[in-house]
Amino acid sequence: MRFPRLAAALAATALLAAAVLCGAVPSAAGPAVSLADCTYKPGVELTGSPWPDARLGYRKVWSITQGKGVRVAVIDSGVNRSLPALEGVTYSDPANVLIPKDKLLNDCANHGTGVTAIIAGQSAGTPFSGVAPQATIIPIKMTDSDDNKNGAASVAAAIRAAVAVHAQVANLSVVTQAADPELRKAVEYAQAHNLILVCAGGNFGQQNNPPTYPAAWSGQYDNIIAVSATDQQDAFAPFSESGPYIDVAAPGSNVIVPYTGGGYGKQDGTSFAAPYVTGTVALMLAANRGLSPAEVRSRLEATADPPPAAVPDTKYGYGIVNPYLAVTAVQAAAPPSPSTAQAAPLPPLPVRHSSSRHLQHLALAIAAGLLGLTIVVAVAAVVARTSSSRRRPVSRVG
Repeated sequence: MRFPRLAAALAATALLAAAVLCGAVPSAAGPAVSLADCTYKPGVELTGSPWPDARLGYRKVWSITQGKGVRVAVIDSGVNRSLPALEGVTYSDPANVLIPKDKLLNDCANHGTGVTAIIAGQSAGTPFSGVAPQATIIPIKMTDSDDNKNGAASVAAAIRAAVAVHAQVANLSVVTQAADPELRKAVEYAQAHNLILVCAGGNFGQQNNPPTYPAAWSGQYDNIIAVSATDQQDAFAPFSESGPYIDVAAPGSNVIVPYTGGGYGKQDGTSFAAPYVTGTVALMLAANRGLSPAEVRSRLEATADPPPAAVPDTKYGYGIVNPYLAVTAVQAAAPPSPSTAQAAPLPPLPVRHSSSRHLQHLALAIAAGLLGLTIVVAVAAVVARTSSSRRRPVSRVG
């Protein structure tokens, strides 16, 4: 078992109301390093590019956009900004809903720090970089540890704080097993303000796979994108949760993140899968500022690398996120200039029967079917006319 603290938290009755970070901080060899009233362990030197970088190929998008100007809220355990991998990040409007008057965002769990690095980190002289290095990060601290006893209330407050500072997308690498009414209201508030919530699917896949929130509400709210985790072979990570609400998957096993104690280390969890999707959403929004949350999710799903079985799949959703296809699809869908032809729409997605999205996808499929039928009828008519003209006698003058 790789997540001892999470396992202990799950065994506790209080977990239903607690908010749990969806990634554990593994121990690393070496002496502890004290910094900002927290104790950290060092990592190791980064000698090569992290595997998700090559797998997702997000650097190919940077000639189009690096996410500049998109406001990304990181609802988590804070962020240690002094790390080399985070020194170049643009920050705005940090908040601490755990202790509202305390503006210190020290990340004792080194969790929000890793999440932020995956979204927008950049480190000169090393092969590490986040997905959208020019995005603006809004750190919103709502916990000091893996297990936050304030639970759903803290998550709800953090979502509202993200709306207040005009975030466009928020990363929630945190889950609760409580379908809390206040949390639901916060999700609805975010939807009313066009805030996209990218939510970790949870790490209890091997422990009865309970539904986790806000991710499990993906079928009910267009602004939620629920994310599961995969490994270097594109296999579904065994700890990752599955269910009909999963939208897309992303790398979440042996993910490389910077450590506050120095160097880099490997992390497991849907916590570290979600920010790859959040970074991709930032790139999409930068490429097409007019996208609604529903359009962002639909394009993410339509451009994902399909799962090995049926689409959608309870483990992978619509597949592994593909930043290049997602960005180029929305860029093509942007309003054309007078000299540019309108891009063709993407094909309809397979129907997900478990949610209200069934009607949306069914409508797309019916529309596509009617369009195809119209084309067939038109072609048949042309053929019929041609055939008839060949049989008709030819009149000659003179």
